[in-house]
Amino acid sequence: MSNKSQSPRYDEQDYELNLVVGSIFTVTPQEDRAAFESEREWVQEIQDLLRSEEIIIDLMANPGTNIWEGGIRHGVDLDRLCLVAAYLENGMDFQSILNRPSKEEDDVDPLLEQIWEDEIDTQFPHLIKHQAIDGYYLPIDFPEPIWFLPEADAEGEDPDEDDVELFSFGSAPALLRELHMLRGLMQQFDVSPKHATMKCLNSLMEGAQMSVNTDLPMLIW
Repeated sequence: MSNKSQSPRYDEQDYELNLVVGSIFTVTPQEDRAAFESEREWVQEIQDLLRSEEIIIDLMANPGTNIWEGGIRHGVDLDRLCLVAAYLENGMDFQSILNRPSKEEDDVDPLLEQIWEDEIDTQFPHLIKHQAIDGYYLPIDFPEPIWFLPEADAEGEDPDEDDVELFSFGSAPALLRELHMLRGLMQQFDVSPKHATMKCLNSLMEGAQMSVNTDLPMLIW
């Protein structure tokens, strides 16, 4: 689910990834009762799943609220920010990552795959181990991102791969700490504040700070 039905302040064409701080609901009961009820069931299910992971938060409040909007110019900028973080914490040279063309798609780096598979620990779990599209950051603290996968059906068979929907929930306060740490490391290596990866970091940091300040989730879509 995304907040694509809301009217942003910025030109959506400027961003491949949009950041929104506000309610998970995209409509209010006054705007569209049927759509709201459909979303309400989904939000309640997500809230119950989070509670089962001991993440207690009220996602039902303030439907349709939209506090802040921002964005990331290219999706690859976020991918490379994650890769820079992984290289830095493992003492690897990351300059070649910064020198790649801004719109060039990258192959998945083996180091990131090892982190995703929990073969290597990371100081940046809420940045690296979180879903880049349709992922949520919640304004409460918890150690690792929470992923929800569809359960096998009643006959014990896994759902069709094309129908699989994954949802990940990270912690906005934890992400904020990670980004502060990462920005300091990048500044030590004189990464320009105008570089796409640094702009991406600053956009994420602004959204995470707004999430913490307003006690509302941040969505990336």
